[in-house]
Amino acid sequence: MAGLPGALPARPPVAGSAGATVSGWLLRLSVLLGAAALVALYLLSSPAATTADPESGVTRATNAVEPPASAPAPAPWTGPRAARTADLRLGPSDDYVVLGVLPRGAKLEVVGASEDGLWIAVAVAPGSSLYGWLKGADVTGAPDAASLPIKPVRLLPE
Repeated sequence: MAGLPGALPARPPVAGSAGATVSGWLLRLSVLLGAAALVALYLLSSPAATTADPESGVTRATNAVEPPASAPAPAPWTGPRAARTADLRLGPSDDYVVLGVLPRGAKLEVVGASEDGLWIAVAVAPGSSLYGWLKGADVTGAPDAASLPIKPVRLLPE
């Protein structure tokens, strides 16, 4: 690399030497000062509101940044729930296999009823076209079974 006439060639400092330690500290100091300058620029460029104290005449900066509004709490579930721990079955009878056990208070998406109105069809997952069956007595808060569509027994998804 070409340098100035008469200048000594630059030598990298040897690790562990005093020159390496000084240059390392200088590098860290310059990075720290650069970061501090960026933070100061950011803070100075953001709009700041000020308030004046009428008694003392002192003007103070206040935080112009509003805290984010907290999201409104979701409305409590008012839909159907499992009235007790209940077996979710493949069909509307105790003779069908149990798909799973729902805990008392589980939220339910009612999708229909059996022909005799004794069993309620519920989605196995929110928005799912697959459904299982609960005894009507195991469901609370559901519409009257007579007002629900009659669901066929499906052993396999369509």
